[in-house]
Amino acid sequence: PEEATIEATTFSVTRSGARAYERDADSRFALPWRASDPGFTRIGVAQDVPSGGVASIRWRGLEPGRTYEWYAAATDGTLVHIGEPTTFMAGHAGGR
Repeated sequence: PEEATIEATTFSVTRSGARAYERDADSRFALPWRASDPGFTRIGVAQDVPSGGVASIRWRGLEPGRTYEWYAAATDGTLVHIGEPTTFMAGHAGGR
């Protein structure tokens, strides 16, 4: 995180031991990474949702006909799962 990069090394499932990690130039690389995406704004937090439960947040102030993108992040205090972004177009006023 301090260097804002993700370093990757490819791994071959058909090889074993030290040979499983590929070492040629195109098998090791770094990608830029931002800890937070300024294009997204937190709209809420659902706390104390039981395992298997449903979390929901009301997103107020959406403009009808405008396209929005959202994603959810869940944590148990140790592990974090970030879902894939989903795009939708806001409906008419008063709708969901």
